[in-house]
Amino acid sequence: MGSVLLAIVTVLVIAYCGWGFILFFMQPKLLYGPAREVECTPRDIGLEFEAVIFQSSDGLKLTGWYIPAGDGKITILFCHGNGGNIMHRLDSISIFHNFGLNCFIFDYRGYGNSEGKATEAGTYLDTNAAYDWLIHQRKTAPNNIIIFGRSLGGSIAAELATKVKAKGLVIESAFTSYVDMGKRVYP
Repeated sequence: MGSVLLAIVTVLVIAYCGWGFILFFMQPKLLYGPAREVECTPRDIGLEFEAVIFQSSDGLKLTGWYIPAGDGKITILFCHGNGGNIMHRLDSISIFHNFGLNCFIFDYRGYGNSEGKATEAGTYLDTNAAYDWLIHQRKTAPNNIIIFGRSLGGSIAAELATKVKAKGLVIESAFTSYVDMGKRVYP
């Protein structure tokens, strides 16, 4: 009986360790859910926009949309969540526009038409590049930028806010840490 119990425990420990090993190496696939196809634009919901191409500090081509709101002075720098791409945020873009807020939404590396593969460090570089584009290309004053992050974008937006000047930071539906989220989803 003792050897059967030992065999069962051994199999369970090996299975648990194996599952942990698999999860460790699959983290990027579990964390990021990019969609490459961008089939809709703000024009599809009646909004004029500028298609933007800019570059990350490590040389990747990134893409986004700048949606002006008439005489709007405040610009939302929109850091989206882990799934889809910028076309999946048209409802939010419309809301910001209706409030008279300009919006700059961009795709992280590996999302939409942006080059590369999504990584945590890369998303920080991409967000810095988007902020720099607003400052240097659009000539938007830092005190007219609200950094907005949703879900995964909340942590990315918060990290950016520790490094740059902005009018404010809004975090929606975010989590406290990757580790906490991992413990919740994979106990």
